Amino acid sequence: MKEWMRMRGLLAAILAVLGALTMVSGFVPAAHARTLQAHYGKVIHISDGDTFGVRLSGRSTESRVRLSGLQATELAHRSGETNQCGAREAKARLSKLIYGKTVRLTSYSRYAKAPDGRLLRYAAFKDANGNWRDAGAILADEGLALWEANRTEWDRNRDYNMRTSRARLNRRGPLWHTAWCGIGPQENVPLKVWAQWDADGADNRNINGEYVKIKNLSQTARLSLSGWALRDRSHYTWRFPRCASIAPGATVIIRMGTGTNNCAAGRIYAGRTKVLFGNPDANGYGNGIYLLDPKTDIRGAFTYPCGYRCTDPLKGKIEVTAQPSGNEYADLKNASDGAVDLGGYLIENQPYTYEVRSPTVLQPGQGMRLYVGPGTDTWTGAGPVRYWNLRGPNFRNDGETVRLRTFDDITLDCYHWGDARC
Repeated sequence: MKEWMRMRGLLAAILAVLGALTMVSGFVPAAHARTLQAHYGKVIHISDGDTFGVRLSGRSTESRVRLSGLQATELAHRSGETNQCGAREAKARLSKLIYGKTVRLTSYSRYAKAPDGRLLRYAAFKDANGNWRDAGAILADEGLALWEANRTEWDRNRDYNMRTSRARLNRRGPLWHTAWCGIGPQENVPLKVWAQWDADGADNRNINGEYVKIKNLSQTARLSLSGWALRDRSHYTWRFPRCASIAPGATVIIRMGTGTNNCAAGRIYAGRTKVLFGNPDANGYGNGIYLLDPKTDIRGAFTYPCGYRCTDPLKGKIEVTAQPSGNEYADLKNASDGAVDLGGYLIENQPYTYEVRSPTVLQPGQGMRLYVGPGTDTWTGAGPVRYWNLRGPNFRNDGETVRLRTFDDITLDCYHWGDARC
């Protein structure tokens, strides 16, 4: 056992050195090197804002290409359908950028394809100065496409996440103007949307552990959600039941699995049998959820992991520690000189997360203790005492982490012990 521990320590040191080289010099170990595949062709057809036809060099037939990393909103293709907001503008812009031009199509796998067989590629064209320009980056910057992270063609996951997030925060383009396609219901009611993408335990066994929350930030107006919808980066769209509404200052929760709707209590179920949100990975994978009003304008949006301006008011103000043996618990201390509210933040010990209910206000020096096991929440002079109500023990004595994070995966503080690292 001691020899194994010594070898494991040596391996960890080697990996740490390789990681440092990667960060400093861009060095990539040969085992992980990726070769960019590039092909050229002339664009002969534009289908919509993310799909086009190209005649590749040396070929006489048309190949259909789907832009990698982005998703334009949908054009109507069948009788009875309507164009989604921004779809026509995205098609027109893509046509102006690349129609009739020679494009450079790149991917890291020659077999990268969309589920319907379209080639999945990044597309670049030459501008008036002879410089290659990324068409997808332009669509993202101009608020004409949603971010669509990819597990295999991941090299621009972070870049496109940053670009689409920046466009959203700056309200650029048709997607990020809440009334671009018409004045929707109660346009003056501000909304906040966020999602829990990491269900406790094995995600596919806990569909209802994934959920979306929508808060009505108005203190006076009730908002009806009849005719509204949620969608993610893909074509998945779920429509609210007619009874759904949000009272002033209230929050409605939509669990992704099955259950009985209780609109009056703000509990609604999307009825899915598979998880919707994939968990982030080291290559910038993530997803988003978008709230559409009856005009298909996006009235609220949430993406993860954070892609732009990734900071938080509590960053540097909270200290996390944990007791991994015996009666397990995590402590969160307010290390700042002002009051802080932990409500709406997540305490994570994989594969479990605990959402701190709002309000949970800590004064300077005050702390919150979260016991892992069952119990009844109380409040003492030292601060709140909460219970995770998990079956224990859960903390591995030889090493794990506990971190405080936001829903969009910004780490505020992290505590580790044993052989684990934050």
